[in-house]
Amino acid sequence: MGMVITINNKNEAMLIHSEPLGFRPYWVEYSKGSGIRIVSQEGEEYTTSVQVKPEANGLLKGLSRILVVQVQDGKPVEGFQVSFISQDYE
Repeated sequence: MGMVITINNKNEAMLIHSEPLGFRPYWVEYSKGSGIRIVSQEGEEYTTSVQVKPEANGLLKGLSRILVVQVQDGKPVEGFQVSFISQDYE
């Protein structure tokens, strides 16, 4: 599955993915060492080793929400605004 995180100049984030997750996301968790984990309210999860550029790590620490959007053929199919948790502790 293709996956990209974007952050705009208002510190709003979007996680764009190319295939269905198979569940409704409830939160997104990021760990510098492990990547990204998308979790449902029921505990289902999708884990990916998507790595974030070092200069973006600081931006992710300030996030509390993220828009998770599935895109197919260049068009959004569905999207969910969910909580974002950064596990990147120093």
